Amino acid sequence: MKRWIAVMLAACLCGMLFSCTDAEDTEPSYTTKGTETTAPVFSGGETANWEYKKIDLSNGKYQPTSRDADKSAAAFGYQKGTYEYDYFRALSGISFYAMISDHYLSNLTSDTEDAFVANYLERVPAEEFTAPYESILYHAYWLLSDRDFSLVPLSINLLSEYWMTESYELSPEERATVLALSFNEIDTAITEYAKELISLREKYPEYEGKFTLSEKALEEAEALIEACRPIAEKRENLRESWRAYYQEQAPTLTVKEEWIAEYDAVKITLSGNGKYYAAVKGEYVENYQYELVDNSSLTGKHVQSLPMESPVVIYLPVSYYRGMTWNQQLDVIKVDENGRCFNETVTLTLNPEEYYSDEPIQMSNPFLDAVLRDYFGGNYSERDLLKISTLIINYSIIDRYGNPIEPRITFGIFSERNECVNQLYNYSDVGFTDSDGVLPSGTLEDLKHFHDLDMIAFYQQEGGTELIPDDLYRELMPYEVTENTWYEETHISQ
Repeated sequence: MKRWIAVMLAACLCGMLFSCTDAEDTEPSYTTKGTETTAPVFSGGETANWEYKKIDLSNGKYQPTSRDADKSAAAFGYQKGTYEYDYFRALSGISFYAMISDHYLSNLTSDTEDAFVANYLERVPAEEFTAPYESILYHAYWLLSDRDFSLVPLSINLLSEYWMTESYELSPEERATVLALSFNEIDTAITEYAKELISLREKYPEYEGKFTLSEKALEEAEALIEACRPIAEKRENLRESWRAYYQEQAPTLTVKEEWIAEYDAVKITLSGNGKYYAAVKGEYVENYQYELVDNSSLTGKHVQSLPMESPVVIYLPVSYYRGMTWNQQLDVIKVDENGRCFNETVTLTLNPEEYYSDEPIQMSNPFLDAVLRDYFGGNYSERDLLKISTLIINYSIIDRYGNPIEPRITFGIFSERNECVNQLYNYSDVGFTDSDGVLPSGTLEDLKHFHDLDMIAFYQQEGGTELIPDDLYRELMPYEVTENTWYEETHISQ
């Protein structure tokens, strides 16, 4: 959070405000910009002294205002599928990423104030990330100047939006510091927009309007593409060095897995020289530690997990594995002595399915047994029943309006796409006719064959839904090692 605030403040101080002018609507020309556009060799000096800084874009007639190049093109009044739209889209994209690049270069000093990033930059000099941009921005600025374009104006909202939509592999620094010049693939975006600009001549061979690209403009776009190449060539090596550094600094993590048949759960023990928490429900964590955080929405407060001392014990129910679409991955947050968080995705090796029998079984409730045989195409086992996450057995034979109805069973099956698909069977669907509206004896015992239920309900003509004893209900639901004492505090009564 401190890092976020520091960078955001740096952005606020980076006043890059540009305005449109009322210049005449004429074809831009290099004759007023100079003719020497050969990019300088990397100077190694302060970025503030780089040559691109001498190219003034503040009075450009065309100033995009969005990070979305399509929105910018449309804002200039052109329709998609026209030369003008594609022209403004390409230059607006270059304008945005030139602004972003300049922002990172201008705030390099604040990056080195973060000890974590600063220590890495002692190992891998910042020039490894910045050097190619002396040429990239030189060509980008020349191209934008020739086309009478300004940079997209920097704002705290625009920068925040950009950071929040950019992914990162290990740490937010990859998108919020100078590291982003390589890891965010800014060069890739600039290259694509430059290619779009170059392709206009071939895409619209008949176009001869005021936005026709000169040979010099095309040369600059080509030079811009070439200037970006070194970044892609070095990217993976830089990523490897960052990964190695990140792992060296992170707390250690050992993961132990044990099958606990009594609870239909996998016991996960996280241990190491740091503190830990994982992206799972607090009810599954032994001695769960949390804090209540004010929520601006109408739901009151929300629970924020707190780092816990090693070892941290988690009981993952079978349903949790199904919820991960069986990729068996657990996101763990490791916290060092300074309170810094490190993310690690752990691949779990234990598969709960293996602990359930694949031997055929039979339900004592004939309707339930017939339904399961129909769905599974014959015999079924406890392992097959792991696919069922919800079960509703309704033996009512008269609805609330006094009309006759037949018993029915509804169950939810998790598909391979991790979607719960409901299956409905009426009494007559499997050959049954008359019913007295009473659940057959033995149905409660049948339930003990289901080990992956999130929800279960029984209905009969008399007696409502209070048909499952509390102790059996708790046994059937996912095991919770910690009682949820925070529910009332996090919900506002309606």
